[in-house]
Amino acid sequence: MPIFHYQVSATDTFNASDYPQLAEELAALTLGIRFMPGYGKVQATVSFLKDHSINTDFVRANPVLVDMIRFGRFKTGCIELMFESCRNNPVFLKDFEKYVYESLNEQFD
Repeated sequence: MPIFHYQVSATDTFNASDYPQLAEELAALTLGIRFMPGYGKVQATVSFLKDHSINTDFVRANPVLVDMIRFGRFKTGCIELMFESCRNNPVFLKDFEKYVYESLNEQFD
């Protein structure tokens, strides 16, 4: 399978409608974590997707969630690739991260 990366230039801006596969992954992920116990679920999830690291307090509060994320229970490849692909464009990265947070926080509305 070829390695895929999003092409994000320094002048690009994030627009969710340009990346429908991200919405699909986020919707499934949101449903998957909706009823899990623990606090900081969204923060732990975004931290892992963005940097592959999670604050120790969140690990202790969400051991099931952390294991599910670490061991691939959720399909998150497109989300992780987007975080990697936009690291050199801080505005794009900020807007994308905000979109991820907002999508995952919909579970509490």
